[in-house]
Amino acid sequence: MKIEDIKGSYDYIASIGDNCQPAHQLDRLQLRKSSGPFDWIATRSLDVISLLISNRFANFMDNNYLVIDGQDPGSHYYNVRETLYNLYSMHDFPITNDWTASYTEAKAKFDRRAQRFLHQIENCQSILLVRLMGTSEEAVRLKSVLSGIVNGNFSILLINYHDNNEVLDLNLIDENICSVLIPNDPNRWEGNDSAWSALFNGITLTGN
Repeated sequence: MKIEDIKGSYDYIASIGDNCQPAHQLDRLQLRKSSGPFDWIATRSLDVISLLISNRFANFMDNNYLVIDGQDPGSHYYNVRETLYNLYSMHDFPITNDWTASYTEAKAKFDRRAQRFLHQIENCQSILLVRLMGTSEEAVRLKSVLSGIVNGNFSILLINYHDNNEVLDLNLIDENICSVLIPNDPNRWEGNDSAWSALFNGITLTGN
């Protein structure tokens, strides 16, 4: 798919990681209706997304697999690593004497977002899933998983960084996957607003 092929209106647009930047940018561009399971956690591998969806989020963020992994300077939350799927939560467990006291509320939130995501991809007619960082091989594997679950039309937008100042279309020869390179702003976790705006120009949410 080329960039021009993903232009249009979608019933559902969602971030599938790897960090908070895609969700923030979708928010900024008014392309995100609700929070998804991958919005505010770190997923270092796109294959993890495929596995979670294939498993229908079984044991997703289960407390048996959670360990404290430090904290970022100035943060009010622990970095918590989930060892089953190798996920990282940095916004869900406040720094207190007993961080597990917030687990029940956090787990309910994770489960709610996961079930909402599954419902949307199973029932919406047009879907765009946005991934920051990954390989084309991983994207093809995700496409295979989604093909067995999604009933409507779906596209995967795979975004990686490069050092140029323009959005570069890699013109991946796959009817469901658009792979692009964009410039990043290393001084902002939010990324390069201009690049994201250019990339999503012509993409809208149905009903907006």
